[in-house]
Amino acid sequence: MQALQKLTKTLLGARRFLRVQWSGVGMVAGSGKIGGHVVAVNKGGAYVRTKRKPTNPRSTSQVNQRNNNTGNAQAWRGLTAAQRTGWANYAAATAKKNHFGETRYSSGFQAFVQANNTLLAIGVATITAAPVPVAVTPITSLSIVADHVTAHLTLTYAPAVPAGYHYIMRATPQYSAGKTFVKQQFRQCGTLVTANASPYESSGKYTTVFPPIANVGQKVSVQLIPVVDATGQRGLPVQATVVVT
Repeated sequence: MQALQKLTKTLLGARRFLRVQWSGVGMVAGSGKIGGHVVAVNKGGAYVRTKRKPTNPRSTSQVNQRNNNTGNAQAWRGLTAAQRTGWANYAAATAKKNHFGETRYSSGFQAFVQANNTLLAIGVATITAAPVPVAVTPITSLSIVADHVTAHLTLTYAPAVPAGYHYIMRATPQYSAGKTFVKQQFRQCGTLVTANASPYESSGKYTTVFPPIANVGQKVSVQLIPVVDATGQRGLPVQATVVVT
């Protein structure tokens, strides 16, 4: 009991580092970390666990992402005051909701780096002037078929990739059919453009990151994320999962 009271006191004093919702004296939801503890939520509700040091495999994608972050952070220093103000206004206009449905505002620097990281991820030139926010056309449906005989991974999606858009394709390796939490397993496998008509056989992109589809009875999950080429804005991801047949 004393340990719980001590932890509760620590969390109450850590609101600037954590996102926590309380009901009376109990925590009903949370997200974030402080000291040696991590607050998170799973199907059983909110919980606190010991923070573990993540592994650092230094994969090619991980190194590329870090290089992009560094390059865009350095590019921010070269912007004019007017350009930085433009990005601050852009950040305010594109605020997002957090886990609790509360509006989450980012800084102009964060908006600049995020937009240009996304543009680099789809192979489009970075931008210095803040764009005018636009409504991102959502992906309304996605289904996949994984065939071990042909090693094909076929995506059927709607709408077709609009002109001036890319769809980022992220996928998981094949995993046990009894597993449900695979959030950390997704890796970018490539992008789709207008010329990639649905249904699209994507095994060529998939095998640039993972082994070919081969394990009958295992699952594969795929996400598609719409991105506006001119702004680097991302829409909501759409995800589908299939058992390999």
